[in-house]
Amino acid sequence: MFLVRPHFLSPPPLITSVYSGNNNHMKILLSKIIYERNLSVRQLSIMSGVSKSTIHEDMEEDSNPKIKTLEQLAIGLNCRITDLFDSDVK
Repeated sequence: MFLVRPHFLSPPPLITSVYSGNNNHMKILLSKIIYERNLSVRQLSIMSGVSKSTIHEDMEEDSNPKIKTLEQLAIGLNCRITDLFDSDVK
C-alpha cells in the first residue's frame, strides 16, 4: 500500500522560484567577508552567537539564510545586513 502525501502538506515553493525567469538571485558574501577579515568560522560563531554548522550552511552559494541569522551575523561583524549579500535589488 502506498501512502500519498496530501498537497496541503507539501512545502511551499522557495522565493527564488519566483525569479527563475530573470536570474535575480542573491549571492551571500559571507565567505568573502570572513576571508577579508581573516576570521575563522569558529571566531565568527563566537562573535555572532550563530552556530558553526549554520555559518557553514549559509556560506554555500545556494543557501537561503534566515533574516534573524543574517541579523546576528551583521551584529557580530559590526556591519549592515545588506553588506552580507549582493543582489540586483537592494
